Amino acid sequence: MNHSRPTEAEIDLLLSAIMKVETGGEPDPTYAVGRYQEIGPFQITYNYFIDSGIKGTWTYNCLYVDRSIKVMRAYWNRYAKLHTLEEYARLHNGGPNGMSNMNTLEYWHKVKTEMEAGQ
Repeated sequence: MNHSRPTEAEIDLLLSAIMKVETGGEPDPTYAVGRYQEIGPFQITYNYFIDSGIKGTWTYNCLYVDRSIKVMRAYWNRYAKLHTLEEYARLHNGGPNGMSNMNTLEYWHKVKTEMEAGQ
């Protein structure tokens, strides 16, 4: 992949892969709650939501796909430096320091595998 920002099609594929990894492909992941109280189809924590800077409530903005995507994009815009698909996935999983957290590499490989399967 080149060093330009991902295309919208690539980001759409990334988002689908993250949702699959986070909620296991549940047909209705809206009310999925993770073991750390993450919510919705992308399993967003309260602190992630607050860090995104999006106004409103956590539940209103993170229980549904379209609103969750706005939260994720705002979060990525705040913390991403490289603006690559890998960085977006690792930030989503590991927080603002996700790229320096080696534990997020396994998450990225899961997401990348889902992306490759979805092409």
